[in-house]
Amino acid sequence: MAQAADQARRGDREVTEEKTYAEAVRQLHGDAEALAQACRAADLDTAERLGRYPEPLLASLDALTAEIVKTGIRFPLAPDAALLADAARVADAPVFLTGVHKSGTTLLQHLCDNHPQLLVYPLDGRLGYDTVRRAIGEGLSDCGARIAAQFITHTILPRMRVTRRPRWLLSAREGDVEPYIEFARRFFGFHATLPRDVGGLFRCAAAAYYATQASERRTAVRRWAHKATTYFREAEALARLFPQARFVQIVRHPCAVYGAQKRRQPVKGRLFSPFDEIKAIETSFRMARANLDRLGPARYQVVRYEDLTADPESVMRKVAGFLGICYDDILIRPTQRGRDAQSNTAYEGQHNRAGTISTETVERWKSELSSLESDFVLSMVASAAAPFGYGASAGGSGRLAGVFRLRREYAGKTEIRNFSAVETARLAFRFATSG
Repeated sequence: MAQAADQARRGDREVTEEKTYAEAVRQLHGDAEALAQACRAADLDTAERLGRYPEPLLASLDALTAEIVKTGIRFPLAPDAALLADAARVADAPVFLTGVHKSGTTLLQHLCDNHPQLLVYPLDGRLGYDTVRRAIGEGLSDCGARIAAQFITHTILPRMRVTRRPRWLLSAREGDVEPYIEFARRFFGFHATLPRDVGGLFRCAAAAYYATQASERRTAVRRWAHKATTYFREAEALARLFPQARFVQIVRHPCAVYGAQKRRQPVKGRLFSPFDEIKAIETSFRMARANLDRLGPARYQVVRYEDLTADPESVMRKVAGFLGICYDDILIRPTQRGRDAQSNTAYEGQHNRAGTISTETVERWKSELSSLESDFVLSMVASAAAPFGYGASAGGSGRLAGVFRLRREYAGKTEIRNFSAVETARLAFRFATSG
């Protein structure tokens, strides 16, 4: 009789839990639809000019995200042994796509997006090594919730300065919250079984996203992939965490990157800093060389943007071989979540037809930058960029005198944070002492 009473109580609890979960899901559906309507009603043109979403929209998103995470914590979906082993296999084999801003990282991500043997994170740069490490450093007890919340938030409403429009990346339509609920429940199901360190949280997020895929999709997947412009800086640490990891870094003509950032930063509401941009470009080339030396060509591959746009099939065949996946023509068709994608260009009016690779802006910098600017950029990064086929200009006006001439050229331009006296002295010293 006592056993029967225990079974009855367990049955009552299960019925209550099921009812509570159903109520939570109904509430989330209502909140998600309200957010979708608010997104449609918001003045996003004004928001784009300001570089941020309206505060009520962000508050609504934060509230929805918090409730999804709470639902995941309360009703986790624990993986069975087969799913746990399969998800671990994929989670242990990441592909880190990287490169400095405006070098072509989004194109690389879009080309890998729909390959059946790759599971490409839709998240744009929001699951980087440093992000996870900071979350752990700020508080181990809730770092999982923070990572799950970041994933959910930025796949519903990505950063305005990146995408400019809300996108429900996990859903077939706006307001469809079911995939997000499943992700949260899967995440906390894996979270209970994996170590709560940087590697464990990376694997947890990858495993959860993998587990949300249809079973026939999961069967084909060999690796998961994610893009972040910081990964070339973090490659050594990530390689230790993931012995099976592969890295693909894309590089681009230094003047093309400089010119795109010079145009794009003011549009995003920021001052363009020539000194900071030069440092970022030079660092990306220097780290590409260092990572190749440390990790070797079996784990680290560098792709030139100009080669990729000129002969995409040849380049992507090499990428496929490097990753150990079969070549498929889908690797030369840019998509996002399986839908044809446009280029992420800095130049207004230059968006290509969705699903095609644009070559229109490859040499746009030649008409955007003065000869003084282009000579200066090439001279500054020549030693780091030369191993990848980007040599210094024959003009040479970017040497010592060019530092001061360029500073005068930029004087009075309100969209540019000109070289400070300290920065000018550093550049002058470097030019004066370099070969």
